[in-house]
Amino acid sequence: MTVQGDLFKTNEGDTVTTLLSNALPEEHTLTDRIEAVGGNILGRWNRTLSNGSDFSVQAYYDRYDRSYIGANVNTATTAIDFEHHLTLGSRQDVVWGAGYRFTDDRFTQGYAASLLPLHPTDSLFSTFVQDEIRLTNSLWLTTGPKSEHNAYTGFEYEPSAQLVWTPTNRQTFWASAARAVRQPARQDTGLRLDYLTEPLPNGGFALLQVTGNPNLKAEQVRDFEAGYRAQLTPRLSLDATGFLSLYRDLVEQAPGTPVFTTTPGPPHVVIPLVFVNAGRLRSFGTELFVNWNVSKRWKLSPGFSLIRMNLAPGASGNVLQSVAVVDNTPEHQVQVRSSLDLTRRLEWDASLGYVSALRDSGFGPTPGYARVDTRLGWKFGEFMEISIVGQNLLTPRHAEFPDSYPVLHTQVERSIFGKVTWRF
Repeated sequence: MTVQGDLFKTNEGDTVTTLLSNALPEEHTLTDRIEAVGGNILGRWNRTLSNGSDFSVQAYYDRYDRSYIGANVNTATTAIDFEHHLTLGSRQDVVWGAGYRFTDDRFTQGYAASLLPLHPTDSLFSTFVQDEIRLTNSLWLTTGPKSEHNAYTGFEYEPSAQLVWTPTNRQTFWASAARAVRQPARQDTGLRLDYLTEPLPNGGFALLQVTGNPNLKAEQVRDFEAGYRAQLTPRLSLDATGFLSLYRDLVEQAPGTPVFTTTPGPPHVVIPLVFVNAGRLRSFGTELFVNWNVSKRWKLSPGFSLIRMNLAPGASGNVLQSVAVVDNTPEHQVQVRSSLDLTRRLEWDASLGYVSALRDSGFGPTPGYARVDTRLGWKFGEFMEISIVGQNLLTPRHAEFPDSYPVLHTQVERSIFGKVTWRF
């Protein structure tokens, strides 16, 4: 039986320039107070049966409250999951399960944004089966069909299969194929954001309004991967992977039909920018990782990844979001991790990473950056550990991603903190 939980609370402030939906068309610069508070608790019960099979039951509750851009978001999520593991004969290993998640969401309108309806409740049902079959002594086939039923698009099916071949005890080749979906989020279906205003030639003004679409379909991806793993020497191992992913029905933003309105005043033209399933995307790339046990106390793990993303022909030419997906994905990432046991109870972990630049789809580039993180930990007995952690130590702060709508970049700051872990 396992029980764990977390509580958090944050307070911060930000200066924002925004429209006010009840005072159009001027923009206003405000000091926005941001507060977030929440917590969660998880309980898991595992049991082994007399026939050798085992099962687990997990229950989870999460509560989250956030105030920002003049709005308040309150979300409560309750979930329960069941999983059963058993063997069938001498060649099959089966895991199956089912789950249910219930979300109670409340939103109060902000300066220029709202989510409709203001108080929805959503249910998500899911089932899955994973069957690992030993075809020969060196060949395994794993199939994993999964199904879901959500409140937005109804029934969704997500199959997968993987073939693994181990010609020797030091080499493994594998290939896999899978289909996955992203169901629409509440922002996709119910958002209304007064984005910007423009004066009209004959007087008055037009309002560009980002608008959700309750008729969206689930975004889909068909993913194909192949890889090779080798234990080159007793201390050196290699993992190499190549992948191709085909996306369809990606959510984009397309102009809708302008309408004239007098509410809220003054009278103006609304130009909706509506979420639609118009995007198609192809991505491909490779990943390479090495694990080197330099000594019994020291381990180095360098890694490299490359990803290329291209909008497929036929994607809408006047949309923004799929372009943002491409431009906000770094093509190159490099990282080296080091784990060193200084003594039996004292350990030092460090990592050096580099992420290439983002183009940011018209919002201005985000330059590439290097980052150093480190951790020093002391173990006291078998149950307690004290550690000091430093993150982003090279610079006071650096930009990583722009926000979705404001022309702002998320700034990651240097941080140093202590941590106490007690296991029981």
